[in-house]
Amino acid sequence: MVIKILNLLVLALIAATTTAAETSAVEIGPWNYFPFVQQGFVTPQFTVTLPQPGHFIVTDFQCIGDTYIPVVNSTQYTFSSAVEHFEATEINCMDYGTSPDEALRLGRFSWSAFALPPGQHLIKFVVQASPFYSGIGAFKVSPGPFVRPSDKPAFVPLLLAKVADVDAAARACRGQGFRLADVYAGTMKSAAIAVRESGALALPGAKTVEQFFIASWDGNTYGGVNLALYVSQKGASMNQADGNPHYALCETVPGALPNYKVEATELKIGNLDGLSVVGPAGPFLEYGTKCALVGKVPAVLYGSEDAVFKEASRIVFEALGQKAQVWLRGWDTEQSNVLMMFSVDGGSASGSATPIDSSLPRAYLCRNKAAETDGIKARRSEL
Repeated sequence: MVIKILNLLVLALIAATTTAAETSAVEIGPWNYFPFVQQGFVTPQFTVTLPQPGHFIVTDFQCIGDTYIPVVNSTQYTFSSAVEHFEATEINCMDYGTSPDEALRLGRFSWSAFALPPGQHLIKFVVQASPFYSGIGAFKVSPGPFVRPSDKPAFVPLLLAKVADVDAAARACRGQGFRLADVYAGTMKSAAIAVRESGALALPGAKTVEQFFIASWDGNTYGGVNLALYVSQKGASMNQADGNPHYALCETVPGALPNYKVEATELKIGNLDGLSVVGPAGPFLEYGTKCALVGKVPAVLYGSEDAVFKEASRIVFEALGQKAQVWLRGWDTEQSNVLMMFSVDGGSASGSATPIDSSLPRAYLCRNKAAETDGIKARRSEL
């Protein structure tokens, strides 16, 4: 049902897109979205003008499994030319990224970052993979080189426009997802190198020594005066700004986007349809991933499969004990989530939908993918 609703939304978005201008101008900084249907789909074209070297990042979100190849100024990019590229190792629509930022934070959706030189660029995307036949991708263009967030910030001169003072510089940095830079004696050389590599000293009208607003020097704001880093091709120094508008020197905000790793172990393997109990159990969000790691899919149990139900109960009992809770993908049909409690007493097995009980052991029930293609069966009377 989730996928069907998404397909309808995507078709509506594409219909709206095709009636709009073929090329759309995008801003530097915010996320931009492109709906698509099927593998091979080519998105409308976007245009953006960068006043300095920069980069763009394109990411999958919502259902995991879509990948995109960018075409910039009629040149198709490859993943080998990316500054950094992450390939998802799973395909499922149960783990759901509600936004591009959340998808990047989880580190489980495919994404790529590419460098962009200054100037005007025409960008479009070719859908390389679309296991769900439709979806929505996202990309954004940012100034400066792509720097994967880490515990150590990186300097990014912001050359979009000169601003009047430190407060305006701080707002400009925040608007791009950065913060106004704190510069120390030990990091001044790195800051000056970032300025030179940005091309700021070679811009039309650039002075021999350019000033960049900074937040502090060696941890001191000096009472909130307009501090600036003075940079030339051969040196750098810190002083109070001269009262004229200047560019902001930003820095990335520490805080890594972890490559989220999920570990899974088959606690017990059954004798029918590749049934297996997989753990350790976490939230339902991780269900599809953990089954995929052992080469299987989340299990749907059917009322007509009495032998399969008994086999599932047996391996759950052998893996987890007399009473246990096991996540299912659904009962007789796919559902958003079902937590079943299996009870084995005197050789007879029973199951019932149940709320989470933190005192009981929990796991996931997975099975071979082929076993999920047999169609809908009759509902079991116990549930």
